[in-house]
Amino acid sequence: MTEIEVLQAIQSVSTFDPDYLDFYNFQECLVRVVQARPWSEEEKKECPDFDNKLDRVCAMLELKYNDDVSPIFEQNRENFEHDRRYQPRIVVDDEEEGASDDDDMQ
Repeated sequence: MTEIEVLQAIQSVSTFDPDYLDFYNFQECLVRVVQARPWSEEEKKECPDFDNKLDRVCAMLELKYNDDVSPIFEQNRENFEHDRRYQPRIVVDDEEEGASDDDDMQ
Protein backbone atom coordinates (compact mmCIF):
# COMPACT_ATOMS: atom_id res chain seq x y z
CA MET A 1 0.00 0.00 0.00
CA THR A 2 1.47 3.36 -0.98
CA GLU A 3 1.53 6.52 1.10
CA ILE A 4 -1.07 8.09 -1.20
CA GLU A 5 -3.41 5.12 -0.73
CA VAL A 6 -3.01 5.34 3.04
CA LEU A 7 -3.72 9.07 3.02
CA GLN A 8 -6.84 8.47 0.93
CA ALA A 9 -8.03 5.79 3.36
CA ILE A 10 -7.67 8.12 6.36
CA GLN A 11 -8.53 11.49 4.79
CA SER A 12 -11.90 11.76 6.57
CA VAL A 13 -10.29 11.32 10.01
CA SER A 14 -9.32 14.65 11.50
CA THR A 15 -8.54 16.45 14.74
CA PHE A 16 -8.17 20.06 15.72
CA ASP A 17 -4.45 19.95 15.00
CA PRO A 18 -3.71 18.77 11.45
CA ASP A 19 -0.22 17.54 12.42
CA TYR A 20 -1.34 15.27 15.27
CA LEU A 21 -4.02 12.68 15.97
CA ASP A 22 -5.51 11.98 19.34
CA PHE A 23 -5.59 8.38 20.52
CA TYR A 24 -9.07 7.53 19.23
CA ASN A 25 -8.52 9.05 15.80
CA PHE A 26 -5.18 7.25 15.55
CA GLN A 27 -6.99 3.98 16.26
CA GLU A 28 -9.58 4.80 13.61
CA CYS A 29 -6.79 5.41 11.10
CA LEU A 30 -5.29 2.02 11.89
CA VAL A 31 -8.66 0.34 11.36
CA ARG A 32 -9.19 2.14 8.06
CA VAL A 33 -5.72 1.18 6.81
CA VAL A 34 -6.30 -2.48 7.70
CA GLN A 35 -9.64 -2.44 5.88
CA ALA A 36 -8.26 -0.65 2.80
CA ARG A 37 -5.04 -2.67 2.49
CA PRO A 38 -5.11 -5.26 -0.28
CA TRP A 39 -4.44 -8.66 1.28
CA SER A 40 -2.98 -11.48 -0.81
CA GLU A 41 -4.53 -14.93 -0.61
CA GLU A 42 -1.54 -16.16 1.38
CA GLU A 43 -1.89 -13.28 3.86
CA LYS A 44 -5.61 -13.97 4.18
CA LYS A 45 -4.79 -17.55 5.16
CA GLU A 46 -2.19 -16.41 7.69
CA CYS A 47 -4.45 -13.65 9.04
CA PRO A 48 -8.02 -14.92 8.68
CA ASP A 49 -9.73 -12.40 10.95
CA PHE A 50 -9.52 -8.66 11.48
CA ASP A 51 -7.56 -8.87 14.75
CA ASN A 52 -4.78 -10.83 13.07
CA LYS A 53 -4.65 -8.33 10.22
CA LEU A 54 -4.50 -5.44 12.67
CA ASP A 55 -1.65 -7.14 14.53
CA ARG A 56 0.19 -7.64 11.23
CA VAL A 57 -0.15 -3.96 10.23
CA CYS A 58 0.92 -2.77 13.70
CA ALA A 59 3.96 -5.07 13.61
CA MET A 60 4.89 -3.73 10.16
CA LEU A 61 4.60 -0.13 11.40
CA GLU A 62 6.64 -0.86 14.50
CA LEU A 63 9.34 -2.61 12.49
CA LYS A 64 9.61 0.29 10.06
CA TYR A 65 9.24 3.32 12.34
CA ASN A 66 10.02 2.34 15.94
CA ASP A 67 13.75 3.12 15.85
CA ASP A 68 13.16 6.55 14.34
CA VAL A 69 10.01 7.63 16.18
CA SER A 70 10.27 6.18 19.71
CA PRO A 71 13.41 8.05 20.85
CA ILE A 72 11.97 11.36 19.63
CA PHE A 73 8.63 10.67 21.30
CA GLU A 74 10.31 9.70 24.58
CA GLN A 75 12.48 12.82 24.54
CA ASN A 76 9.51 15.07 23.78
CA ARG A 77 7.55 13.51 26.65
CA GLU A 78 10.47 13.95 29.05
CA ASN A 79 10.87 17.58 27.96
CA PHE A 80 7.14 18.17 28.44
CA GLU A 81 7.22 16.74 31.97
CA HIS A 82 10.42 18.62 32.83
CA ASP A 83 9.06 21.95 31.56
CA ARG A 84 5.95 21.60 33.67
CA ARG A 85 7.82 20.23 36.67
CA TYR A 86 5.41 17.32 36.77
CA GLN A 87 5.68 15.53 40.08
CA PRO A 88 3.17 12.73 40.54
CA ARG A 89 1.94 12.40 44.08
CA ILE A 90 0.22 9.60 45.91
CA VAL A 91 -2.35 10.63 48.47
CA VAL A 92 -3.02 8.08 51.17
CA ASP A 93 -5.67 8.60 53.80
CA ASP A 94 -4.59 6.46 56.76
CA GLU A 95 -6.78 8.20 59.32
CA GLU A 96 -9.89 6.09 58.92
CA GLU A 97 -9.11 2.41 58.91
CA GLY A 98 -12.45 0.70 58.12
CA ALA A 99 -13.69 3.36 55.71
CA SER A 100 -14.34 2.30 52.16
CA ASP A 101 -14.14 4.22 48.91
CA ASP A 102 -17.93 4.32 48.86
CA ASP A 103 -17.87 6.37 52.06
CA ASP A 104 -15.69 8.96 50.34
CA MET A 105 -18.22 9.40 47.53
CA GLN A 106 -21.00 10.46 49.90
